[in-house]
Amino acid sequence: MLKLIPTTLVIYMTLLESHYSTSNPYHNNIHAADVAQSANVLLRRPALQVLLLFSYFASRNYRIR
Repeated sequence: MLKLIPTTLVIYMTLLESHYSTSNPYHNNIHAADVAQSANVLLRRPALQVLLLFSYFASRNYRIR
């Protein structure tokens, strides 16, 4: 488990949120929170962790032409 200081985490997350663009109605702070929560749920499944790690390492040097 990560040993995070709650106050530091809140400050960091608040700073991140303050830099989200308000000009894009879809990619905003609410979307970011939704993606973070979805990633949290998915990464708690051991089989999916292996698949995601494999996909990450397999695609690290892939170039889109």
